[in-house]
Amino acid sequence: RLAGVYETWRRYVPGLRAQMKAEMERMASVEDLSKNTREIVERMLGGGVGFREPVQRRLDLVQTARHGAREPGVEQQEPDDRLPLDQQAVRSGLLAAKLPGRFEVRPGQPTWVLDVAHNPDAAAVLDDLLSGLFVRGRRLAVFGALNDKDVAGIGQALARRFEAWYLVDLSDQPRGLSAEQLEAALDAPLGDTPRFVKGSAVETFEAVATVAQPQDLVVVFGSFLTVGTAMTWLDRAA
Repeated sequence: RLAGVYETWRRYVPGLRAQMKAEMERMASVEDLSKNTREIVERMLGGGVGFREPVQRRLDLVQTARHGAREPGVEQQEPDDRLPLDQQAVRSGLLAAKLPGRFEVRPGQPTWVLDVAHNPDAAAVLDDLLSGLFVRGRRLAVFGALNDKDVAGIGQALARRFEAWYLVDLSDQPRGLSAEQLEAALDAPLGDTPRFVKGSAVETFEAVATVAQPQDLVVVFGSFLTVGTAMTWLDRAA
């Protein structure tokens, strides 16, 4: 199986291709090499698909689309328009990649965080992420949910994270919970933590924006409906 790391050797830049080919040729020259490994190495050196055929076939299709089909019996030079991948660059790119509404931080005064966490597991992840943010002011929750969600479980996961909760009324949406229903479900997990009902999502955002101080952190979560509305509202307010 380890030999399979060489299966795409032809896709690398010339220098790396040469090194990988030399290593495969060295393996193929070992007299007591196992039959299966020798077959894999020789097929890769000979241009066969090797194992993981579906992966190699997809790569071949991409190659054909980019550079044209190979002429039967005519050897074509591999294109040199690819650059070697710098691992730090890959890591930086992955860390910089963001999905809207997935722990999306909107810097400002106050700072807003948007996250579509809508179950206890996701809420626990959100709690962990929030624990890494230094907040000088208060942490305010803006929460709206649908009737098929474990509201009490979400509240339990985030019970110690916020100084106050603002409950969004989604009763005008299919399966949306009213703010009163949210408050009833959150009564046990939140205990004495203050909770406020200000109406619809937009009405709630406006109310929070009025009372929030510049150093506060406002976190919107609980449903795609709530977070999506927050994204639109913040974009318009910017």
